[in-house]
Amino acid sequence: METLRNLLITGLLIILPLIGIAQEKEETEKKEKTSTKETNFSPKLEISPELELGFFYRSEKFHELDKEINNIDTKLEATKDYYDKYFELLQKEIDWHESRIHIIISLAGLIIVILFGIDKYRQYKTEKRYSDRLMEIERTVDRIKTLERETVKRVDRIKEIENTFRNTTRGVPNKAPLGDDITEEKTDLIKKIIYNLPKTVSEARFILAAAENKFVDDLNLINKAGIILGSAGNHKEAYRAFKICSEIAKDPENEAGSLYNMSYSLTKIAAPKLEKSIELIEKAIEIKPNFYSGYLNKGYTLRQFKPPRIEEALKTYDKAIELEPENPKGYNFKGNALREQKPPRLEEAIKYYDLAIKKDRNYASAYNSKGLALKRVDPPRLKEAIKNFEKAIQIRTDLLEAHLNLALTYREIKPPRLQDALEHIDFVLERKNDYAEAFVEKGTTLLYLEPPDFLEAMDTFNRALEIKPDLQTAYNEKGQLYAILTPPDLENALESFNKAIDLNPEIAEPHYNKARVLAIQGLIEECYEALSKAVTLNPELKLKAKRDKAFADYIKKGEKFANLVKNNPK
Repeated sequence: METLRNLLITGLLIILPLIGIAQEKEETEKKEKTSTKETNFSPKLEISPELELGFFYRSEKFHELDKEINNIDTKLEATKDYYDKYFELLQKEIDWHESRIHIIISLAGLIIVILFGIDKYRQYKTEKRYSDRLMEIERTVDRIKTLERETVKRVDRIKEIENTFRNTTRGVPNKAPLGDDITEEKTDLIKKIIYNLPKTVSEARFILAAAENKFVDDLNLINKAGIILGSAGNHKEAYRAFKICSEIAKDPENEAGSLYNMSYSLTKIAAPKLEKSIELIEKAIEIKPNFYSGYLNKGYTLRQFKPPRIEEALKTYDKAIELEPENPKGYNFKGNALREQKPPRLEEAIKYYDLAIKKDRNYASAYNSKGLALKRVDPPRLKEAIKNFEKAIQIRTDLLEAHLNLALTYREIKPPRLQDALEHIDFVLERKNDYAEAFVEKGTTLLYLEPPDFLEAMDTFNRALEIKPDLQTAYNEKGQLYAILTPPDLENALESFNKAIDLNPEIAEPHYNKARVLAIQGLIEECYEALSKAVTLNPELKLKAKRDKAFADYIKKGEKFANLVKNNPK
């Protein structure tokens, strides 16, 4: 019994390990198949046939090998997962870099398109400017041809009148009454021709000649000729016409009016005539004590003196306002005097402009004057100034001064509206092609463009000087143009500034600009002299000079320059 039991135990000991080995082998094969199927990284692990032989292989060495195999399987599985994740992240990174490359290529393409578009736009603007310029020239040529035809007709008419006048007055002494040999028929013909005049300056001059020869004694006709001559800027001839009117005037009203016109013409001629102008207008006021326009003219003349007699002008305007408190002109003229005073009383001037506007909502000149005052207050109220200039233009489209003031204000705002400014200046020049000051402002505006239009700016400055050879601002701006060229033409700049100073040495800006050129040339003493003159005429330039790079080294190193620009005005 005991022997049987021992045999059973021995058999079990032999069979059970074999069954365990078979199961483990089956599981190992399954794992190997699965591992081989799932990854290419797992090598095939084979168990030695010797391990299948039985009990011996259930030893401790077997278990160590089995454990090592399991560890290798685990590591291989982890390695597979790692590489799967690695390749997934790598693919994502590749995709991200590809998307960045696409974005960069797209942006580069967009930038190229934008740059190409900007270049084409600049080319278009340049071509358009020259096209507009060409159209303007063509329109000017057409106008010149029209004027030429009209001029030929008028010249023929004037020749006809002159021939008739000569034939009729042949043998009559200069400035003498008509002789008896003039027939009634010829006299009627001459009067018929003359009394349809004057319409042009030439015709007005003919009337003046006829009046000076005592051939015409109609006060209204001669006065009309004087007004036409004065409007054209021929103030000496206008004065002669108004003088004849004062001599033939038969009532105080006409005499006072003629004296008023004589005074105004003298005011426009030159400064040495201003005292005579005041004398004439005071005589007119003496004849007509309530002469409202006479007081306005007297105030205007007092403002033309050097220095202006502002206090007297203000009292004169007060008298005009007292005479006609509902007339807006007196308030507007007084506001102008307050604006021109030194220092200017700008806020008070604005109040008087508002009073003028209150008296007449459609008084365009008051809006224009108010805009000028708003530009000069501290700080400048440029937006309000623009609204007032625009209102003035809305009321009176032909108020060229308001168009020009609006253009200059567009140039001063930030950012500047340069194209709008040029449009308004061109509007002025289309209606008055001999407006020299407008040509100067157009040239200056062209220098503000990016890039500056140097050639056209120079043309406009030269055009201004052709019209008015003694226009100081044209020489000053022309000098500025020479100074900003690349490289700068300092010799011509200096020559232009000197010409501007010769025309009026009491204006500070040309002295200042001259000092800058001399500083760049290294002419220290001459620079100091010019800058000293500039800041004496306008102390506000001290602060500008202190910040100007042209003078920086001299101010830092030179005691004379430092003393010159210190104690800046508030």
